[in-house]
Amino acid sequence: MARRELQRSERNDATPAEPRPWVNTLGMLVDRADGAFERRVVSRPSMVVLIELFAGLGWTRACVEKIVDGDWWRGEVVREFAADHQGLGLPWYEGLQERLVDFAPVAVALGVLAVEVVIAVCLVAGRRLVLAVGLGIALLMQFLLAGAVNPAVFYLIFHSALGLWAVERLEPSKRLLASLRGAALLCIVVVAVTLPFARTMAPAEVIEDPALVVAAWGTCSAISLVGARRRIRRRYLEVTTIDLRDVLRSRTR
Repeated sequence: MARRELQRSERNDATPAEPRPWVNTLGMLVDRADGAFERRVVSRPSMVVLIELFAGLGWTRACVEKIVDGDWWRGEVVREFAADHQGLGLPWYEGLQERLVDFAPVAVALGVLAVEVVIAVCLVAGRRLVLAVGLGIALLMQFLLAGAVNPAVFYLIFHSALGLWAVERLEPSKRLLASLRGAALLCIVVVAVTLPFARTMAPAEVIEDPALVVAAWGTCSAISLVGARRRIRRRYLEVTTIDLRDVLRSRTR
């Protein structure tokens, strides 16, 4: 009995074995991954994360498709795109597109690819969202005006929704309110310059009409921007009112 107690006490007094180096490394990697997941996913609304990742993967697929296609680097795909959509886009835009593609097809191809890479990286990483939204809307609008409605219109909605969410997170200010007013007016201008070129009002065909699709997007975006501006203006007035009350209280003391 005494011998067993002595062996037990020796085991208890023995210095615990140090953890292996790979265990520490694995724990550190897990902690970093968890922190990255918190910053990238948990800190955002779920619907925003869903749109960012889905749209980001879509842009990534488009980038890979162009990178592995030798004809893209020679500008052949750009020429084919312009030829295939001849007569489908808005008349005033087709002339600009034709001159640009004929003048520098390779530069256009490289520019489109570079923009798509930036958009994909920003959306997947959840960084520089305003930049990704701005570039995405600008590029997608080129596709729509050229007559390539599907799937550009759906990605345009994705980017617009992300842009509205990003804007409403900003600190309210007079400059932000003025920018929202200008953006809403710009959407109205887009409607004005595209709607007269609508070709059909048939319910089964309007989704393929670039003029109607762009006009519908412009109308919805203008309404959404006005609503966002009103909400931000209310927050701005609350902040300025509270600041004014603090000033008046400090003067009366």
